[in-house]
Amino acid sequence: MIAETILGIIFIVFIVIGFFIIYKQVALVKKGELSYKEILLCIIYGIIFSMAVMIIMGMAFIFAIKSPDLWQMGLSPPDKINELTLLIPITVCLVYISLYPLIDFIYIAISSKTKEGLTIFHKILGDKIINKGNSKIISVLIALGFYSVIFVLPPILISLTDIPFIMIWSTWFLVYPLMILTYYGAKGYIAGITNAFIHIPDMHRSIFLGFEDSKRTLDEFLDDPLSYITIGLMLFVFVWQWISMIQTLGFLATGSLAISTYSYSGMVFITLLFGVIGYFTRFWGRKIQYRGIDVFFAAYLMAAVGINVLVNFLIVNIDKLSEAFNAWIFTSTIPPNFLLFAIPAVIEEIVLIIFTSYYFLARRSSFNVNFKISKINQCAQTFDPVPLFNFLKSKDPKIRNNAEEALLKMYERIPYKVDVDLNNIKIKHQLLDGLSDIDPKVRNVSYDIFLKLEKEAPDKIIPWVVEGLRSPNYDKSIPIARSLTQIELSFLEKIPPEVLYELTEDPEWRLKLLSLKAISRLIESNKEFLEPLNINKLLQDPESNIQVETLNILSNSSYSPSIEIIIDKINNTNKQIRASAIQTLKHINKDEFDYDLIPNFIPLM
Repeated sequence: MIAETILGIIFIVFIVIGFFIIYKQVALVKKGELSYKEILLCIIYGIIFSMAVMIIMGMAFIFAIKSPDLWQMGLSPPDKINELTLLIPITVCLVYISLYPLIDFIYIAISSKTKEGLTIFHKILGDKIINKGNSKIISVLIALGFYSVIFVLPPILISLTDIPFIMIWSTWFLVYPLMILTYYGAKGYIAGITNAFIHIPDMHRSIFLGFEDSKRTLDEFLDDPLSYITIGLMLFVFVWQWISMIQTLGFLATGSLAISTYSYSGMVFITLLFGVIGYFTRFWGRKIQYRGIDVFFAAYLMAAVGINVLVNFLIVNIDKLSEAFNAWIFTSTIPPNFLLFAIPAVIEEIVLIIFTSYYFLARRSSFNVNFKISKINQCAQTFDPVPLFNFLKSKDPKIRNNAEEALLKMYERIPYKVDVDLNNIKIKHQLLDGLSDIDPKVRNVSYDIFLKLEKEAPDKIIPWVVEGLRSPNYDKSIPIARSLTQIELSFLEKIPPEVLYELTEDPEWRLKLLSLKAISRLIESNKEFLEPLNINKLLQDPESNIQVETLNILSNSSYSPSIEIIIDKINNTNKQIRASAIQTLKHINKDEFDYDLIPNFIPLM
């Protein structure tokens, strides 16, 4: 009696849990003012919810008692558990999933066409079949006829083949709810894998970064390990779904499994747990349940989950439950015919693969687009830039533009948010990586954001600038150096001068040129910035642009260069160098000027 008592307590506990699950949603809409009818609906849901859970708990208890490997710590399992603890919940759930479609179809018939359907299946049934007539009476008759043709007549005809009615009943009535569950399951799967993928920084960069900077790779993983783990599990689940479908088809044909998913007894309990979790991830939370039909439908799916877990469990563990089913004549035909349970299992797997493949391939479907737009809005509110930068690379202009707008607004708000750290690993590295991204859209948006941050949060950005200028990655250091030619002078003056002078010695001419342009701005306000420059070396640089910029700096300063150097540049074959060199003549001391050179200037005029 100990096991039965525990199960009884569990039953009551889950009635209460189920009641409050639905009560909270109804109370949310009704603002806490529930009628007796609505409270009764919550109680009904709690009972069906608990019955579905009891199917799973009953199987788990019986399985545990029948599995000696689970009792290895000196504990002795009960000799037997009352079969009614499993048979009663099964019967209640089977009766409920049999009657609900009739209630469902009648509701569709009598409800207004403008009312929102529970699912896409309800909308199709209402528009294409049940509500074809012009009156509700005709619609009700069509609903009754449709229910009879789909749910009553086929089981009766199939029973003429001597297949046990309990097998027909428990499998046939599962098809409809499984279609709905797999529909939500496919959407939930795509939403889950998409959410995990977009929270991983650019995959190509992340893979390369693992070899270049293992510390940063580890930091990014520890910052959001769930996304990395989830993407791996999701991919495994998709591949395993194909393997499972092929295996179940083989089981239906041969009666044996090539790979037993329950080879370890602990996996049974994990699978049973996933059965309950699957219900909430597939259906619950998609919409608030508050109408009577909403509550009945939620209970319908929960009852279907319980029966579905039972069916899948029996495929490979019929020996554990044979004694329980043989205790009742109505269910005694299940053990010798359990192979038929593979049929709804195959249907579920095929439908799930079809829906999942469709949403995976139809990247521009309304579901995928709406999901991504919702994630953009969510990430903008939570200051999570990783998905937003990933969405900038989308082929859909609507998603790209929304992501750009969200990023600009998000980084604009960050300097004024006390609880958001600009140096957060996501916020900082995503922006700096964006400056050197291969995608031009990402580069342009990142550069615009960087310029704004230099203006709005200079004290926090200066360390980024110094770090970026010294980065060996020219794709990152060059745009940062370019920003110094556009930013306000007050910001530029805060950059350590030695950093800029170091860049004038850099082998990359573009970085050297930009550093000279930045130094030129400083020299305009303070001539002392000219002294540390190695003018002679810069004027001999093989890149003509460097020589031109150096000569321009000399032209705009009071520095008096050597007349020999200027003459050499005036005779240069490059027109820009000659023109810039001539401009520096204004600083040449007239006593040093060789007037014999004047005839050489005439052709240049």
